[in-house]
Amino acid sequence: MKFKRRRPQRDDTLQAPDDETFRVNVRLSRKEINSGIVVTSIEYQLKDPSGTLGDWQSGSIQAPQGTRRNFRSSLTVSFPSSSAAGQWQWRVKATDSNTTVKTSAWYALNVESSGNNNTIPIEEATNAIMVLIQANNNRLRPKFVRLGFHDCLGGCDGCIDLTNPDNNGLEEPIDALAEVVTAYAREGGLTRADIWAMAAMLAAEDAQPRNRGVSYDFEWYGRATCSAIDGKGGPDRLMPSPDFTTSGLLHFFSSEFGFSARETVAIMGAHSIGTLTQENSGFHGPNGWTNNNNILNNRYYSELIGGDRNGEPTTDLTVLLNAPNWNVVEIDNVNNPNVDPAIPNRFQWNKGPNGGPADPPIMTNSDMALARDFESNPNHFNYQTGQVTCRFRSQAPNGCPHATATWDHMVEFKFDDASFLSTFRDVFMKVLHHGIAGVEDNVNSCVNPPCLIPS
Repeated sequence: MKFKRRRPQRDDTLQAPDDETFRVNVRLSRKEINSGIVVTSIEYQLKDPSGTLGDWQSGSIQAPQGTRRNFRSSLTVSFPSSSAAGQWQWRVKATDSNTTVKTSAWYALNVESSGNNNTIPIEEATNAIMVLIQANNNRLRPKFVRLGFHDCLGGCDGCIDLTNPDNNGLEEPIDALAEVVTAYAREGGLTRADIWAMAAMLAAEDAQPRNRGVSYDFEWYGRATCSAIDGKGGPDRLMPSPDFTTSGLLHFFSSEFGFSARETVAIMGAHSIGTLTQENSGFHGPNGWTNNNNILNNRYYSELIGGDRNGEPTTDLTVLLNAPNWNVVEIDNVNNPNVDPAIPNRFQWNKGPNGGPADPPIMTNSDMALARDFESNPNHFNYQTGQVTCRFRSQAPNGCPHATATWDHMVEFKFDDASFLSTFRDVFMKVLHHGIAGVEDNVNSCVNPPCLIPS
């Protein structure tokens, strides 16, 4: 095999943003042709000015006609405006039907970047999303946060499997954002997954207490987007259970996102906003997890940890254990015709005494597992039904011990709202960057999107 007629030619110059079509002819000898050998694959690889290698990408193959011996191939690659300026390199690799592999030398391609991101309508999309949030009296804020989280389980891809009961209710934020996706998602620019992530960031930032919040910066675009045209479909993802014990909760977030115990405690603070409907989740929580479910703050932790959240922090375990009382109740979903048949009966924790005010704040077992350990005693938890039999504020043997693996972080966030808000922002951004290579190192190689927006 020999490589012939390469395009672009050595040291050609490309002005980004633009597309470049790489072409090569692979010529077989007459002996190879007469032996019935054919070229089975031709792949291309790019290397950016920093030396970062891109993945091998398969090009098209056109077999020769008649007595000709050249197998023609091409591959078109988009170079967005954020592509690093400088000398890029490219090469090809051909494989024949005898599994013989031949790789070419590197060929140079000079890329000049305009250095602007005018083709990436960040400001326009941001403004459109904020109009939606404000026009709906902030109802969409927790829904956008939830959509961003669910989309990025397994890697952000702009698709939600609505046949999974854990995704019930997400059709509303998907439909709300459809007009923004139609207006601003483009090949080589923003994707549907980007716009969903942007909406989640804006919603979380806007839900913070006024004058105490932190900024959420949209820095990466070009997230992969699955083939479902409207975002309703795609692969079934592993969802976090509402009935996790402490160890189960920590294991899930460590496995999925690489989170530490502190980061796991922080991401659960998303439950300071939003509500739970029995029709969607099987839980009855029309007033959500906290007494003020419109504000993203540390009140969630005050519901589970004792002491004055506006007073001096304390390490006194007796004080910290003296949080508002919670009691387990069973929600009947099996006999409720309005509930998805796939949803079983649920056990939830209601704030206050049994028979107290209607529709109090609630917690799921996974929420409660941040503060209470109901797995160290095998009699305290039924893994099949989710029923917890130990009590929130009782002493042993009837009481649930405090959850030592997460306790210190719960106490930290209960007494330090600023620490919670900044930590939540950092871990939520990790969620919304899930599946993007180079984020941790802030590397802007952009052989292919996702790409770091140039500063």
